[in-house]
Amino acid sequence: MRSSIKLAFGLLPLLCACAQPASIGLDDYVSEIPFQGETMKVIQLADTHWTFGSDLDEEAAYLNALIKESGADIAILTGDQILGGNKRIYTRLLDTLQESPLSYFALAWGNHDEQGLFDPDFPTNLALSYDKCLNIDHPNDDVFGRSNFVIDITKGGKIVHELYVLDSNKLDPHGFSLAYDVIHEDQIEWYERMVNRAKDINGAIVPSSAFFHIVLWQYEYAYRLAMKGIEGYSADPSHPGGVIDYSGEMHEEIWEIPGLGETRTYAGYEDSGFFDKAEELGSTKAMFVGHDHKNDFCALYYGSKEKEDDPIALCYGLKSGQGLTYQAGHLGANVMEIGSDGAIASLKRLYLDYQEDNVYESNDFTWEDIFDAI
Repeated sequence: MRSSIKLAFGLLPLLCACAQPASIGLDDYVSEIPFQGETMKVIQLADTHWTFGSDLDEEAAYLNALIKESGADIAILTGDQILGGNKRIYTRLLDTLQESPLSYFALAWGNHDEQGLFDPDFPTNLALSYDKCLNIDHPNDDVFGRSNFVIDITKGGKIVHELYVLDSNKLDPHGFSLAYDVIHEDQIEWYERMVNRAKDINGAIVPSSAFFHIVLWQYEYAYRLAMKGIEGYSADPSHPGGVIDYSGEMHEEIWEIPGLGETRTYAGYEDSGFFDKAEELGSTKAMFVGHDHKNDFCALYYGSKEKEDDPIALCYGLKSGQGLTYQAGHLGANVMEIGSDGAIASLKRLYLDYQEDNVYESNDFTWEDIFDAI
């Protein structure tokens, strides 16, 4: 974890870095789990935002309902699990995951997760204490951020799919502003090494998906292309690339990001190059973010004309809780199904509104295909 000191909305400073111990190898960033059944399901839980004002029994019942209906083997939370809180609130959230039907869970960190009445190390250390948690953390490595790690899903001695969990960090490190941070260059280099590691093991590129919190500029490009109805490749720098298919909506207010212009995405302060590297390497087939509570837009997008036949699914998660702002009728979760060959067999949205009695029946859920095909 290599981090500059910065304040998140005036709260707790992050930890500084130390040099990487020579003993940390690429395999030390990997959790390995066996493929289960004919397919494996991953549920993305986004921006739960449990806090002091939350009814924790209500929130726990809601998450349990989503998890049970999804039939997921793994849950990945894509950041902002809480917004201000204490150790009891965080513990209750992770207890809910541990006691659920999930086989495993993992957490990416958002820009609010260290804001609370606890030491900044507490969320990570707490997560690592649960046996269902797949997080890996090397606090003294030379990769920016906290808890960058990989989950290898294996079958018959082969890696069939990899789940990359990255820290997209918090605020722009170049100044005290509300501009958000990005996935840093050394994280991208680490990602490339990990993709090549799996390729060396399998003898071929291994399909993967990536989970993090703060949206990339390419989400905005894809949205612009879709709304303009542009078919084929666009070289316009304000909306480069192309969109094969899209679904969902964008409900966030318009604001301005220098270099990007007017946008409905609360993206990082620059295009970090992470998407370009992922497209170049050809492993990652889908990316999942949170952060923008009212957006659930997803697009099959390519940035390079040569990659038209190999787009990447750029997906916002449905907000998985009523904490802080949300769009009515757009709460729930994304569910990804992975086939035995490692390909993404389906991507679906699972909509669920809160029920007053905390009892959820089958007719309370709505399933929706995100794309016809991936």
